[in-house]
Amino acid sequence: MSLSPSVHIIIPFYGDQDLLINAVSSVFAQTNENWLLTIIDDFSGRETLAHKLIPFADPRMNLIQNSTNIGIALNFQKSIEQAESKFLTIMGCDDV
Repeated sequence: MSLSPSVHIIIPFYGDQDLLINAVSSVFAQTNENWLLTIIDDFSGRETLAHKLIPFADPRMNLIQNSTNIGIALNFQKSIEQAESKFLTIMGCDDV
């Protein structure tokens, strides 16, 4: 894998953690392994999301948890500001 990811996948998240786990599984199933995944939790207020992501422990994935709910528009804006590669995709947490 090169030093810079070919694509940065960002999942703005609020809600159903099981849907998110399915989406993350889908990212890990890709044949192109040169990616970076950022999940931005918009203060879901549920059990700790980090605990649910332990099975996916990987240096290509990181989790940002908002300290308050900022809403979908600001969470998407925050997502775009996290881009670290030439190509960026925003993936819905219910996409697989």
